[in-house]
Parts: sequence; C-alpha cells; structure tokens
Amino acid sequence: MKNYKSADLRSVRLCDPVFMPRIKLAMGPMLKAVTEQTESTGRIGAFDLNWKEGAPFKPHVFWDSDVAKVLEGMAYILGLENIPELEKLYDSWVERIVAAQQPDGYLNVYFTVVEPENRFKYLNWAHELYCAGHLIEAAVAGFEVLGKRKLLDAMCRYADYLDAVFGLEPGKRRGWPGHQELELALIRLYRVTGEKRYLRLAAYFINDRGTEPNVFAAEGNSFSDLVVRQAHIPIREMQEVSGHAVRALYMCSGAADVAFETEDKELFSVCEKLFENVAERRSYITGGVGSTPVGEAVTADWDLPESTAYAESCAAIAFAFFASRMLNYTGDIKYAELLERVLYNNCMSGVGNSGDEFFYANPLQMLNTKNHSQVLNPGQKGVRQKWFSCSCCPTNYIRFLPKLGSFIWSFDERSAVLHIPAAGEISTEKFGAVVSGSYPAEGRITVTMTKNSLLAFRLRIPLWAEKFSLKVRGENVVCNAGYVDLPGPWQTGDKVELDIEIKAHLVFPRAEVADSAGRAAIMRGPLVYALESVDNPLNLHGCRIFSDTEFSEVSLPAELDSVLPGVAFEAEYRNSEEESPLYSSVAPKWKKGGFMAIPYYLWQNRGESDMRIFIPFV
Repeated sequence: MKNYKSADLRSVRLCDPVFMPRIKLAMGPMLKAVTEQTESTGRIGAFDLNWKEGAPFKPHVFWDSDVAKVLEGMAYILGLENIPELEKLYDSWVERIVAAQQPDGYLNVYFTVVEPENRFKYLNWAHELYCAGHLIEAAVAGFEVLGKRKLLDAMCRYADYLDAVFGLEPGKRRGWPGHQELELALIRLYRVTGEKRYLRLAAYFINDRGTEPNVFAAEGNSFSDLVVRQAHIPIREMQEVSGHAVRALYMCSGAADVAFETEDKELFSVCEKLFENVAERRSYITGGVGSTPVGEAVTADWDLPESTAYAESCAAIAFAFFASRMLNYTGDIKYAELLERVLYNNCMSGVGNSGDEFFYANPLQMLNTKNHSQVLNPGQKGVRQKWFSCSCCPTNYIRFLPKLGSFIWSFDERSAVLHIPAAGEISTEKFGAVVSGSYPAEGRITVTMTKNSLLAFRLRIPLWAEKFSLKVRGENVVCNAGYVDLPGPWQTGDKVELDIEIKAHLVFPRAEVADSAGRAAIMRGPLVYALESVDNPLNLHGCRIFSDTEFSEVSLPAELDSVLPGVAFEAEYRNSEEESPLYSSVAPKWKKGGFMAIPYYLWQNRGESDMRIFIPFV
C-alpha cells in the first residue's frame, strides 16, 4: 500500500473556474443559509435539552448530525479565512453541545429528551451512532484546523463510552450503526489521539456487521431491510455494492481506513473489488450513485435509469471520500479518474449558483418540469430547494466544499502529487507551487515552483487526454498518459508545463445499460454536458445527434457566470406541432437545427427547465 495523505486544506488556495466559486459560495451565502436554518428549525436549540412534549421543534433522530456537519464546515471555513464573528458562533455552538453531554459520556439529543428509556434500542433505524460519527468528525476538524480541544475532549469521552458498550468482549453488547459513518469518524479520532481503542472499535463495527446471529434480523428487520443497511452478509463476503447508497459508500470508506491502519490485505482487496463494482457497473456517467428513490439505493449491474436516477448529493460526496482514500492508499490512477469525474459533475450539481438552493437527488433527465410529473418523492424535485425536512445534503455541502483543495494534492515523505491540475497555490513546509491556467475550461497548465524542494513531483495526465505535451524546465518530455514522476530537486522558478487538448466528444454507454441504449452523452474533459430546454426551444426530447457530429465551443449565457465553454452542434429534431396523433403509422419527419449543451453541474440555474444528458444518435 501507498501512504499518501491528502493536503491540509489550509495549505491550498484555489483560483480555478469550478471549485473556487463553489468554495466562495460555501463561505458566503451557503454558510448564512445553513446556519440560519439550523437555528430557525430548532436543531441547535435542541442541545439545550429543554424540549417538553407538546412544545414546538420536537427533536428528530438525525438532527445532531445536521448540527455537527455545519459545525465541521465552520471549522474548515475558519481554517481558510479569519472571521471573528463566525468563530464566536462556532464557540457558542460547541458550548451548547458539550453542555448536553451526559455524565457517562453519552451525547444524543433525541434519546436524552424524547425517549431516554430507549437508548441504543433502535440502532437499525434511529441514526444514533451515525450522529455520534458526525459529532466526532466535527470535533476532529475543530482540533486539526483550529487547535480547539473542548469538543474533542467531549467526543473522546463519548467514544470511550461507546467502546465500553459495544464489542465482543465480556460485558459488552453486539450492535452496529444502522447508518454507517461512525466507522470512518473513529479512524479520524484515532489518528489525532493515537488511542488504539478507537481503531479497534472501528474495526469491530466493520468486521462484525452482517455476521450471525444477525443483530438487525433479531430486531425484526426483513432481508430487504438488511440489504438496504448492508447488514445481510459480512463485508468480506460482499461481491457488489447494494442498498442505500450513502450508507454503502461510507461503509466502504471506513473499511478502507480500517484495512490500511491494520494492514489487513484481505479487507483491502474487498474494498478494491467493491470500488470496481460500483465504478464500472453501478454508477452514472456523472459519478452519481443510487439508481432508485426506493431506499435511495444501488440496485443491480447496469440498472441506471435516467429520469428516476436518485444519485443523491450525499452519495456523490461519499463516493469522492471512497475514491480519495483508495487513491491515497494505492496511488492507482483509476481512482483519480473517478474522483475527478464525480467532483466536477455530481458533487457540483447539487448546489445552485446562488449558494442557498440545493438538489437532494440529481437525475440525468428531467421531463415536464413545470408539471412536476417526475416527482416521485421529496428528494426528487424539478427545481432546487432552500431546505429539506431531511437536510443531510445542504449540511454535507457546507463541510465538503471548503475541503475541495485537499482532494487536489497529496503528499508522502518523498513526493508531492498533483491529482487534478486546478489553478491555485500549494504551500507546505517542504513544497510550494503555483498552478496557473483555467482547467478544465482549457488545458494549458503551468506549475511554477515557489520553494526549493527535494521532493519528487508526481503529475497526473488524465487517461482521457488523447493529445498532450509536457515540458519540464523548458525541455520536452515524452511520456504516456497517467502519473508522471518528475524527480527533484526543484528550484524556485522551475516550471512544468502541460498542454492537454480538451475538446467535446460523444461517449457511448455499454449495451447492457438498457435505459441509455442507442444514446450518447457529450463530454469535454472531465465535464459531462447536458441540454436544457431554456437554451433549446426545439424539441429537446425529440432530437437525435449524429454519431460523427462536429462540435464548436460557444460562450455560456451570462446568467451562468462561468468561463467554461458551451458546446454547440447540429442535430435532427421532430416538430411535435406537426404530429397531432398520440400514435401514428406515418413515419415522423426530421428537421435539422442547432442545439447547445452546458456543463451538467450548471443546469437548473435559470428557472424551471427540462434537461437531458443522453441523446439518441444516428
């Protein structure tokens, strides 16, 4: 295994055309929106433990996790910028949370004030251990980024209590998180404290889950319920990723961490197998995971419907976590390719350009938006929402977006690794560089060293790059796509120049993907493109593209506020006004017309609009 570590978010400053605007949104309107919603809906106030039956704002079982994710996001934002008012708010929230901790270390609002007699009774559905995980992650973030110990010490007491309750040792009880998350949180806590009990507890939750006698089955769960929770078989017997997408990918992330820390090669090979299954057979071209709103679940190989795709925003974030871990532990470029694709597409699409409107689900096709005929449940909306009753996605974004820089770079003792050539600056004790350019708007990238360094520089040239050139210190370098290892030492001012040809092209799905059969998608570099009806007044859902079509780049509409190019092309379409019968024996007449596609993640920023990614081709 490799031992790369993602860059500290404080060491990276991005200025690229995709990630940097999203980080700014997180630090501005998004932060304002989620903190106000967390306060106005009673979520943070619930930690005062003064709720009584009949009073408003009855705590919910997952409210603690929402508060914790927002608090974690506050810490990361404070790591990027000194905001005294925000730090004051952060400290006040920590005070309220710590004050709610029980004398034995337990900390959960719902089971303290609503059902105190049922502590740990409903692990399969109550999100009790899931909330614990997010509180621990918030505490670790506050310590790592801000050096604050109050919440960390409280969460160590909570983790100590959990360790005393759960496990296979005499006097402990068997039990697993109904919604996985605690596993990877315990690893983070172990890494900052060195306390091996936290590592052992994380390993217990991973390894005992799904074994017999099945504790969730004993609580009355059906087999399908167990599949949703990935508790139907032990992880070491799993051949595929199935069930609730976020649960599954958090579990895989935690398992990868446990395997790495315990040098468990068997478990790590399972993680490799599960990653391959979801990446190659059960994920969308956008990097989205979760093909049905029923159980928010991954279903079967090649089952990737477009209109009813769930592709939850939280699942995309979880997939990025899993890919990033596997990349750091192996150095294998296949994980970087997927990481890049999910970051630039599904991860970005869940947030509107206003910063305070969100998608829970991210379908690949939207039909009849104005009639909302596609709405199958509250998670699937034709327009972005300010908030959700289950607001896991907005609160996840506020902790995810400020950390984008940490996905770009990794380090070990000998190397600095640039995974994604997004413009910005990296500065660590041993290495410093400025990355210039406007990737992925265009492919001219220059890395200029800003410190003398003995580290090797490892640069990823994307596998999708068909044409590229590379210069190092002014000299041409002949190489293949993939990671290129460039040895040091480096002097201040040394340059590495990469020029990738980025142009739009069609991508065709495998024949087994029935819902997309006979269709093709447009990609340009790592970006998936989509057609919106607001740009295409011709029949958006009655058009077909030529398999050898030529694309041209055009400026995006000013309302989208992006330097990325749009993609224009000629296609055939049917005029629905000339086809009056619902069904007809007369062959349709096709006309030629101009169409334009925009980056998928920017869709639905100009009001209600139909959308599609995959287009029939001839």
